[in-house]
Amino acid sequence: MPRAIWKGVISFGMVSIPIRLFPATESKDIGFRQLRRDSHTRVRMLRWDPVEEQEVPYDEIVRGYEYAKDRYVVLEEDDFEKLPLPSKHTVELTAFVEESEIDPVHYEKSYYLAPEEVGLKPYSLLIRAMQAKGLIAIAKVAIRTKERLCALRARGDQQKGQLLVALHQGQHQRGDAVGSGIVDVRPGGQQHAHGRRVARQDRV
Repeated sequence: MPRAIWKGVISFGMVSIPIRLFPATESKDIGFRQLRRDSHTRVRMLRWDPVEEQEVPYDEIVRGYEYAKDRYVVLEEDDFEKLPLPSKHTVELTAFVEESEIDPVHYEKSYYLAPEEVGLKPYSLLIRAMQAKGLIAIAKVAIRTKERLCALRARGDQQKGQLLVALHQGQHQRGDAVGSGIVDVRPGGQQHAHGRRVARQDRV
């Protein structure tokens, strides 16, 4: 079983359901290594300190925010844990909507949800209620220090559980700028008949 990347609770009203979060997809892209042309020796990418002129071990790397030119505020893991995000360990359900109300262009990344043993019953009841009404839930959750808007969807039967889909937010969609490329063309009688024949052949 894959390793959970997040643990917390689904929260709505007075109900809290302990859950775990797993990646729903994995990359299957072919990976290539960078080699030196003559010797085929693999090239290493070094974490290099240009002032000390030496490689920096991974355990000495920290994250910093540049607030001015070459001036940084260093943030440790404890600092991220203390961020005042109400959804840091909570999938906070804020609304229920019909799936048709969310354009799929907003879907970004999917995760599987799995309840802890003590949350099996309320988890199952939530799935049943959403399926009976044909609804998905809109929620907020903080994953890797960033609060995200997401959709909670029931997946088929109850054995398949739920899918958490992170949504794009605060980003401009390019569709209006690019255009659909579709013009208002009205085919003549022969073209219309030919189109029907092609469609029938495709269904065979």
